[in-house]
Amino acid sequence: MYQGVYEFYRGRIESCPSYGFKAGHEVLVTVTRCAFWDSMLTVEEFNSIIILAEKCHIKMMEDNYNAGWNE
Repeated sequence: MYQGVYEFYRGRIESCPSYGFKAGHEVLVTVTRCAFWDSMLTVEEFNSIIILAEKCHIKMMEDNYNAGWNE
């Protein structure tokens, strides 16, 4: 619908792991909540954001789990 809005959210989601486990998840929740209320996203874009957020969450969980084994 609006150019650049989807890319904004995608970029924020992709940056979440760089904040660490706890802060990254807080950012991820905030970005997802903002996307939910953003009327400039199409339904398809929002669905894609949810999928990206889920994949990011899984990656951060796996990274956190693996970090525990490396200590």
